[in-house]
Amino acid sequence: LNRLDEALSGYERALTINPGHLSTLRDHAIVAMRAGQPVRALPSLDRALAIDPSWANGQQHRGRAHTQSGRFADAETDFAVALTLDPGNRDALNGRAWLRHISGDRMGCLRDLEALVAEDPTNAEARAFLSLAYLREERFAEGWSAYESRWDVPANAGIFDGATRFRWDGSQNLTGRS
Repeated sequence: LNRLDEALSGYERALTINPGHLSTLRDHAIVAMRAGQPVRALPSLDRALAIDPSWANGQQHRGRAHTQSGRFADAETDFAVALTLDPGNRDALNGRAWLRHISGDRMGCLRDLEALVAEDPTNAEARAFLSLAYLREERFAEGWSAYESRWDVPANAGIFDGATRFRWDGSQNLTGRS
């Protein structure tokens, strides 16, 4: 058994003692997802949300589990509920953007990423993902400038020290680097 399996077993033993303990249900689900077992997370998330349907992060966690399980319609519903409960929930918006990306809704993905970056321009993950979405849509000027913003993201300070800072050469293609 690896450490995640050991943790899952421990949470499952705890849930036999107190099956409605919200923190344990949450932690069990999160560990199951980290272990790559989203189907194992779903019953805990379902039980926790039955106890507290206003738990926005629970809705977004279940949306991620549904996404990882390939249940895209259920995931879309979960993310919609999470964002209704907490419109500023960046994790839910990021999760929905990823869902829309893998399910082929490119424009929906782009809208979610633009909203994420508008909310927090320093969100390095969202900016990088947005740059790739722009490039995929052949919006090269926006895509390359967003991609190049990685140099200026505070979280990346020091990572690129000494690296050659290539700049977009204006080409209207995916290789437009000089």
